[in-house]
Amino acid sequence: MGRKKLFATDFDGTLSQYPHGVRQDYLDMIEKFRAAGNVFGIITGRTYSNADFIIKDYLKYCDFIMCMTGAYAVANDGSTLFEYSADASKLPEILRTIAELGTGYLYFADGRESFRVDLEKPLDDSHEAIIEARRHKTFTQINACFDPEDHFRRCVAALEEMYGDVLSININGHCVDIPPHGVNKGMAVARMAEHFGVLEEDIYTAGDNDNDAPMIARFNGYTVPHGTDECKEAAKKVMVNVGEMLADVMANDDNTL
Repeated sequence: MGRKKLFATDFDGTLSQYPHGVRQDYLDMIEKFRAAGNVFGIITGRTYSNADFIIKDYLKYCDFIMCMTGAYAVANDGSTLFEYSADASKLPEILRTIAELGTGYLYFADGRESFRVDLEKPLDDSHEAIIEARRHKTFTQINACFDPEDHFRRCVAALEEMYGDVLSININGHCVDIPPHGVNKGMAVARMAEHFGVLEEDIYTAGDNDNDAPMIARFNGYTVPHGTDECKEAAKKVMVNVGEMLADVMANDDNTL
């Protein structure tokens, strides 16, 4: 048997592919992978509350699930493994800025709690979200989206210029997942591997969108045929699904792609 391996996969569009969801043969391969002494987990840009069905239905197949682009991680027993938080002193200002840029929706999360910002109301001092934001000393992620493409790119550039020293802007389609500065899926997977005692060369990752590219590029990365150009440029292999990727990892005795 080779050294212990860790496989971390994105959920939406990678492990779960519409309209199939997570197929039983993928789950069977995950169980085989873990039974061989390896570590398997999911990493998603979803907030903890928005990932509740993933945790409920799939945590039993995992050694960990990381939410919010890796800013919040839970173990197989549901306990918190680690959390990255940002100072919330600028949170009301940031929420107002994102709303003024024209986001289609706006949420912020602090640990396991998440809050929707009602964009139909002016974000003045009496707005429920502003009052709630002022209650918090920290926050874990902000989620927003912009459309069309040219507007999206302008908004991302504006946020990076204004708040790049405190936030990490991760592109997920036309959505932006915004954890604290320095947090991305590559960094989070590295910390998880350290927790489980897995060497960097024995880490494998899979994803389909630009926010997955940091972990795909940093480690032995896979993407799927519909993955973005950035993912395909970063990946060592393009394969149809996570079940086939896990089989491929287990077939490689030298622990590299």
